[in-house]
Amino acid sequence: MNRNTDLLKNFYQKGFFHLLTSNFLIQLVAFASQFLVAWILNPEDIGRIKVLQSFSSLAIIFAGFGLNTSTLKLCSEKRNPNDKKKLLGASFLLTTLLTLIVMATLYIANYYGLLSKDRHIQDFFSTYLIVILPLTLNLLFIAYLQALKKMKMVSKIQFITKLITVILIITLTYQFLLNGFIWATIIGLFITMILFIILLKNDILIDLGKLKELLNVHRKYASYSFLANAINNVGIQADIFIINYLIVDRLEVGYYGFALTVLLAFQLLTGTIQQFATPFLSEISHDLKSFKATLNKFDFKLLISGLLLVIVGFVTVGPLINLAFSGKYEASIPFFNILIIGWFFKYISSLKAVAFIANGMVQINTLIVTISTIITILATYFFVQSFGTIGAAYGMVTNRVITFTLLQFFNFQKIQRVTY
Repeated sequence: MNRNTDLLKNFYQKGFFHLLTSNFLIQLVAFASQFLVAWILNPEDIGRIKVLQSFSSLAIIFAGFGLNTSTLKLCSEKRNPNDKKKLLGASFLLTTLLTLIVMATLYIANYYGLLSKDRHIQDFFSTYLIVILPLTLNLLFIAYLQALKKMKMVSKIQFITKLITVILIITLTYQFLLNGFIWATIIGLFITMILFIILLKNDILIDLGKLKELLNVHRKYASYSFLANAINNVGIQADIFIINYLIVDRLEVGYYGFALTVLLAFQLLTGTIQQFATPFLSEISHDLKSFKATLNKFDFKLLISGLLLVIVGFVTVGPLINLAFSGKYEASIPFFNILIIGWFFKYISSLKAVAFIANGMVQINTLIVTISTIITILATYFFVQSFGTIGAAYGMVTNRVITFTLLQFFNFQKIQRVTY
């Protein structure tokens, strides 16, 4: 007990809880703002926002190419401060170049109608793809500051700029609808990026003479991270990508998109638990007996709380949606009632993936994600073709159940059965 208390005090001193609290508040404010946006916009535009966000989410993985992960890893090590600045400079230069290439490629693909059959999405995407640049660079800057253990600084900048962005989104969306939402998002992200650049202007050291050598150092970690993140993102966004191409009725897509927005409240809890547990489990990973006991205790608590939250979701979410939106999004409730089942399986297994990371078994997570993503794409395509938009929800439940099953299997094989 004293040992766990000491660990918690250590995390507090390093600013971990400051970052955790700030991240929770940031996401909570963002979640609340999305409800206000849903109140202002029509369901079709909510669906379009989800499609735009899904494409940009995948795009920043290709644009960043895992360099934020390699920067976090390499700059966390004991190195000369000048070497860390050169590593940041190299990743900054390559990230910027890759981002411009990705943006140009997407612009051409969108121009020829390859991203969506929806004419409105085609029109708006040519503007929205601008967010890829600040989103990608912000991830890189955050990784660098985290590597230097400046987590309080990161959380303060994110909290302030997120509040500004939320105010901009609500104001401009109210005035200019979806177009206002897009420009507010772009402006907010650029404000964040500019603040980071001002803060790090003396840290972005570009050494062209050693650029190739520096990028080779990055490559080992960056390439692996890029592959894992790309596969994971495709699996997570498979439902939106598939209904974007197969479903003509944009109202249905909008209702599904709103159900995903409501589910964010539950996913926020999952992400917070993982953020809290990762460093805690990493600290005790060398003591297998203590590690397994702690993991099993947490898992039991997740199972009980998960069941209670699902019951609360089934009972309260539908009436609250109808009350808050006067029936505007009533058609989203059936989607939510299926999606929350998938969330339950993700929630109760959320610490299994963390356990593998804490024990240096990252490759197991990658294997699990790869298998589940392939099956999810095939299952979701079949379900959408067979049942329409609600088939996307079936596909996501399939993804969570498969992931849960694989995590349980490998947890038993690699952690629970080990006795040394």
